Formats: sequence, C-alpha cells, structure tokens
Amino acid sequence: MNKGKHFTRVCLDCGKVMENVAGNLRFCASCRRERHNQYCRDYRAHNEKPARVMWYTVWDAKTGDLLASGTSEMCARRLGYKSANSFASAVSHGLSGSHRTYKYTFARERIDRSEVDSLPPVRTIRKKPAGAPTPTSCKG
Repeated sequence: MNKGKHFTRVCLDCGKVMENVAGNLRFCASCRRERHNQYCRDYRAHNEKPARVMWYTVWDAKTGDLLASGTSEMCARRLGYKSANSFASAVSHGLSGSHRTYKYTFARERIDRSEVDSLPPVRTIRKKPAGAPTPTSCKG
C-alpha cells in the first residue's frame, strides 16, 4: 500500500490524471519540472547582479599583519588560491569552526555592490604561452 498516497488528482496545467498520489499534489511531474525551470529563469533575470557582495579581510594568524582585503576574487588572487570558490570555502570552514585555520584569520561582511564597482580595476599580469621566446633572448 502506498503510504498516504491514495488520491486521484488532475494536473492543473495539462489536465493529466494522476492516480495514487498525495492529496496535496497539484501538478504532474513534467509540469512541476517546467514550473521550477521557469522560476529559476525568473530568479536569474531579476538577480543578475546582486545588490550586496561579500567583503573579506584576511590577517596573518601569527603576526596579525593584514594580508588581503577585497572580494573573494581579489583575496584568492592575492593569497594564491586556485579559484575564488576555493577561497570562499576556506573562509566559510574557518569561520564555522569545522576546520581550524592556523595560517589565516578571516573576517567577512556584506557591502553594497556600488562600493565594489567604484574601485579601480585589478591589474593582471599577462602570461606568455609556453614555448614563447622571451624578449631579451638573442636572435642568432
């Protein structure tokens, strides 16, 4: 016996008859999936650029020196993390206490996106492709 699922309902979108379902089910599986996909599309359209972002401050745990301050991308680049997501994960674990951090002390706060947009762009170092000659090499 289906536990608590003994109702016959009709999907409100397509009219499909669903048997042996819960009493509060209103849409069939395909209509539920489509409604969820539409909800996700609408959410992304309205939240393309969030109004607030996380601002991280990182200090050396032993000396207390300020090492980095900025968004996750800025701090990850400064501290040598592989990606901004790996840096944000390390901060989250360090602040929650699930993984104790011995090297860094973290602080994070939410600030308005406009404050970050007003900062000058970050300088990037252009890397040469592997095997490219250096400009000072002799040509003979």
